[in-house]
Amino acid sequence: MGKTDKETKSFMKDNAHFADAFNYLIYNGEKVIVPDDLVELDTAELAIPYSDDGENSEGVSKYRDILKSATVKQSGNVTYVILGIENQENVHYAMPVRNMLYDALSYTKQVEEKSKEHRKNMDFESGAEFLSGFKKTDKINPVITLVMLWSPGKWDGSESIHEMMNIYDSRILKLVPDYKLNLISPYQMEDDDFGGFQTDLGDALHFVKYARDKAGLENLVTSVNDYRHLDSDAVRVINEVTNAKIKIQKGEKVVDVCQAILDMKQESYDDAKVDAIRKVMLKLQYTPVEAMNFLDIPKEDQEKYMKMLMN
Repeated sequence: MGKTDKETKSFMKDNAHFADAFNYLIYNGEKVIVPDDLVELDTAELAIPYSDDGENSEGVSKYRDILKSATVKQSGNVTYVILGIENQENVHYAMPVRNMLYDALSYTKQVEEKSKEHRKNMDFESGAEFLSGFKKTDKINPVITLVMLWSPGKWDGSESIHEMMNIYDSRILKLVPDYKLNLISPYQMEDDDFGGFQTDLGDALHFVKYARDKAGLENLVTSVNDYRHLDSDAVRVINEVTNAKIKIQKGEKVVDVCQAILDMKQESYDDAKVDAIRKVMLKLQYTPVEAMNFLDIPKEDQEKYMKMLMN
């Protein structure tokens, strides 16, 4: 696993960020899924081919990035749902098939678990239930997988199974169940959309959107107050996925990203000045002071550049 995978997985594994992502996806930002009601699940999904006698020998394993179960309480009703997140540093052009497999394996796992319990208790009420391993009254929980693109680029791949097919006959397509991606891609989001997040996940994604737009990024971090006190974990993710190189001091929990960006801009300006001073010194055989005077560098700044020249 690469460093980017580790950083994004660690960030999204946090219950607050995980719940925020799905509240944005499902409930338009309303706080319905509560972080404390999330339970970590085994990310290994094992598909075991069905058999009539309950004896299975071979299977296929796939590993998700993050998988949790959620108890959703709303309007007096309780819904149990399985939620998964797949973090993508780049576009995966077969993602609809990949996610469909993950979800199918999750459903298969639920059926197999019920089947094992029934065969242990032998509580079938008919031969059909025995052969199925699944009772007529059994229910399974819905599975929702979210793809998060941690890139300032556009998701230019298919977003559904139908889009991956070279078939335009509606009579055929209506018999082929479609499978659509649940996708969060910062590049394709409007600025107002990021307000639907309740945690610094929204700030991190908003930064990613403008990572390749210097003017837009500077305007963002200087106009949104959250960037003056952004959690260091969010900054680490930003640094990793955008190569921003925002400095985080040892033990620092909150980072002033606005000031950090301005400092980086100043450092870039100062480095360019020092390069210009060296070129003048070399070409005209000037002393450092003569070169700085030649470049009209103010007296009050010359001591700073002198120190930089000596390093």
